[in-house]
Amino acid sequence: MAKREQPLNAEQLRLVLQTVALRAETARQVLSHAGVDEGPRTAAIDAVDAILAGIGAIADGHSGAIAIGDADHWNFGPNFADAGKEVQHG
Repeated sequence: MAKREQPLNAEQLRLVLQTVALRAETARQVLSHAGVDEGPRTAAIDAVDAILAGIGAIADGHSGAIAIGDADHWNFGPNFADAGKEVQHG
C-alpha cells in the first residue's frame, strides 16, 4: 500500500473507517464461532490474524505516518523487505 501524498477527504476517511469496523466485526464473529476443538479454534485464530493484518495495513497506510509498517510488513512480517537480499547470485 503506497503512502498517500494527499490527506483523505471526508468520504474516503468514512470508507476507510467503515472497512476497519466491518473487518473488526467479522473477526469477532469468527472468534465467537471458534468452539473449543483444536482444529476449528486454530483455523479461527489464523483467520482472525489475517483479518487483523488487513485492518492494521489499512490503518497504517492511511494514517499519514507509519505505526508498524507498510502492507508487506503487516502481511508477511518485519523481515519481508530484506528477505533474500543476503543471498549472492552469480
